Amino acid sequence: MRHHACGFMVKLLDYIEYISRAIETSIKGGSMPLSSYTIMHTDARLTSNDTATINNWVRETKDSISAKIQKYEWIK
Repeated sequence: MRHHACGFMVKLLDYIEYISRAIETSIKGGSMPLSSYTIMHTDARLTSNDTATINNWVRETKDSISAKIQKYEWIK
């Protein structure tokens, strides 16, 4: 069972990394907020403060999940 759990946790960490990169890319590439949202809200833009808040949230969430997974020592 431990081996199966380890594989799952590695995949989960990979997915979290993928999602965090996708969010970062969306912000840097200017595709946030979504164009479907900005059609109705033409003044919607991410400020540098918004970007920093989102990036901090992504990093803190990723770090928190990673720490919880590693706490159980399934990945070694």
